[in-house]
Amino acid sequence: MKIKVQPTVPANHLEKQFISEYLKQYGLTRKTVTELPKHEYFQMMLDACKYASNKLAEVESRAKFVHAIRMENR
Repeated sequence: MKIKVQPTVPANHLEKQFISEYLKQYGLTRKTVTELPKHEYFQMMLDACKYASNKLAEVESRAKFVHAIRMENR
């Protein structure tokens, strides 16, 4: 059985921020990217989602690292 996990609101907001950050590098916004030709839109959003996913993983990894250090120092 597959369990579907909904992201928490802060992570969802952060993901949107990272997507916007990625699009900004190309002079786009979440609104203007929809004006691209369909294949370019899908590729850009795919790349933006991969970027956001990597950034979220980085944030999570850092949080775990900081937590581990704090637990050691108790």
